[in-house]
Parts: sequence; C-alpha cells; structure tokens
Amino acid sequence: MIPDSNNVYSTLTAPVDLELAVTILKEVFPEAHVGIYTSGYNGAKTIHVDSDDADFEGYPTSDGARSDYLFNGGVAGSDAEVIAKVRQIAERFKDAGFRMSIEAYDTRGEMICDFPENGSEQGEDDQAAAAVDSKP
Repeated sequence: MIPDSNNVYSTLTAPVDLELAVTILKEVFPEAHVGIYTSGYNGAKTIHVDSDDADFEGYPTSDGARSDYLFNGGVAGSDAEVIAKVRQIAERFKDAGFRMSIEAYDTRGEMICDFPENGSEQGEDDQAAAAVDSKP
C-alpha cells in the first residue's frame, strides 16, 4: 500500500524532452499509468505516475533552458523494497543522461537512502565548481 504521505523526494534535470522520462518510468513501473500533462494556464509540463505501488508527480522548478523538476511521491513496501525501487529509479535515469538526486524516508521520517549517495557521484560541473571554490 502506498504511504499516506510522500516518502521519496528528488530533483531531476532532463537532458532532452520528457518523453524519455516517461519511457524510463514505464520500465520501472510497468503496471503504472505514466503521463505528461500540459497546463492550460501556463503551458508547464508535469509528469505523473499512478499505480497500486507508486504515486509520483513531477513539477518544473524553472522556465529556463534546462528542464528542472521536483519529482516527489510515494513507493509502497518495506524499507528494503523502497530502497531497491529508489535505486532502480536513480540508476535508470543516470544511465539515460539525466541528473538526479533522490532520497527515501521510512515511516518515522528518517532517511533510509539517497542517490547519488551523499554527493559521491558529482557531475563534471559540480567537480569544477568545487575545485574553483576550494582555491584560495
């Protein structure tokens, strides 16, 4: 059963359009209804995932050239099952060239996993910025 409140929180930057994200999410959640919806108000695109074991919504965070999204929701299952699903989501998006940071919480609100793990997989832009910041 999906938790009553979100237990997975993430940021996602799409390298291209969102159709690839839909394809990935359909692979990760084959039984889910996955779609992109376009706002009639401002044209913003949102991603929705709805199934018996997952419920997510992704909202744009900016109108810039990059497609940055907050992608939050709930995954049903034990802590181990949630961690496995979150790992699968993170790996599939990373393999497809998306930038993603994702974390999951248990029923007590304590973090049970985060990918990339504590920033251990920084991208080239992040590494360059860290190098500049560390210079005297």
